[in-house]
Amino acid sequence: MRQLLKYIDVSIVLLVMAFSLAVGAMILHVSSMQSNLLRASAINTAKLYSKTLTEVRTLYTSDVVQTASAYGMEVTHDYLQRKNALPLPATFSMRLGELMAKHAGGAHSQLYSAYPFPWRKAEGGLNDDFKKKAWDELSRDQSKPYKQFLETDRGLTLRYAIADVMRPACVNCHNTHPQSPYRNWKEGDLRGVLEISLQIESMNQQVGDQIANIRFVYSLVGLAIVVGFVLAIHRVKLAKNSLVKSSAALKVANQKLKDLSEQDALTQIANRRCYDARLSSEVSSAKRSGAPLSILLFDIDYFKLYNDGYGHERGDEALRQVASIANGCMLRETDFLARYGGEEFVALLPSTDEEGAISIAENLRAKIEAAAIPHEFARQCKFITVSVGIVTQSGVDIEAGDLFKYADSALYKAKANGRNRCEVGNQK
Repeated sequence: MRQLLKYIDVSIVLLVMAFSLAVGAMILHVSSMQSNLLRASAINTAKLYSKTLTEVRTLYTSDVVQTASAYGMEVTHDYLQRKNALPLPATFSMRLGELMAKHAGGAHSQLYSAYPFPWRKAEGGLNDDFKKKAWDELSRDQSKPYKQFLETDRGLTLRYAIADVMRPACVNCHNTHPQSPYRNWKEGDLRGVLEISLQIESMNQQVGDQIANIRFVYSLVGLAIVVGFVLAIHRVKLAKNSLVKSSAALKVANQKLKDLSEQDALTQIANRRCYDARLSSEVSSAKRSGAPLSILLFDIDYFKLYNDGYGHERGDEALRQVASIANGCMLRETDFLARYGGEEFVALLPSTDEEGAISIAENLRAKIEAAAIPHEFARQCKFITVSVGIVTQSGVDIEAGDLFKYADSALYKAKANGRNRCEVGNQK
């Protein structure tokens, strides 16, 4: 998780630097444009416009749209009518074109295709001879721009068109969009035409002024990108914070699930599954260190008679009381108590010799008896008592199966010798 968050932060910094460098490079490139011939200057300007729009659109698609989409943000043509949405790359490109038309006198951009989306049929189709010719020429050779100088009501105008090629990242969207007019797109297909129109008269007044205007336009473009990108970064950070919170909540939930899987629901002490794992770990540790390992196996005397006489609810309460008393006898952090099953409990006592195990067992037995939990159906003492089997082993010969077997045998012996007592099992 830390690596992911670090990657997000680094990615944001790199993206900001990339956009800054791209915008700076575009402005420098425009500033260096000089031409002695008006038409050559117009062609170069149109070429620069188209290149810039293409680069901005490419950067916007790869670095903004893909990042935003990864965090669940919506990208759509009607983003202004939706909350927390970003424009489609084509929509973003057209909006930039509108900015250019406002601030760069005589400059205008269009994006059209033989397959416009329904909401762009009016302005996005091949609705004049130049557009039809441009589509035909670029369909034959995408690498060469198609251009014409035409006399219009605004004077001599350059119409400069380049191919808008289907990129890998866009194929799936165009083929699966429910309103797509064409669904057999492949990478490298001509999906549209980007046209830049320039009024030569406005350029003829003063080429230097025009270059200054272009620089201003690109400054606005850069500002628009920065503003848009800041918004995207803000939303990414919000998503990142949400991810951190979700991760923390998931960690807590996983810990709770782990605790529940290892805890006996009735007595709130460890269950048999947890005991089996702990026994294996303690046996391995004892073998390595040579320290003794003791087990206490005990159960409630005449518990079936208790359940039959008082009912299962009282029986459950008795189990909880016995578990609580026994757990209080586990004085060290390493001492471990679990419910083995039914009325049977088991305690693991690492680094405890036989004498210490007997002392703990007698203390446990005496405290349960002293609690005076009524048991009028018992055949001896009229309170709940327990019988305890004790076994201690040490060294490399310790075996988990033997420990429990000998402890069970000792418990049986305690039962046979009158109950409410502790017995020590055989040792290797």
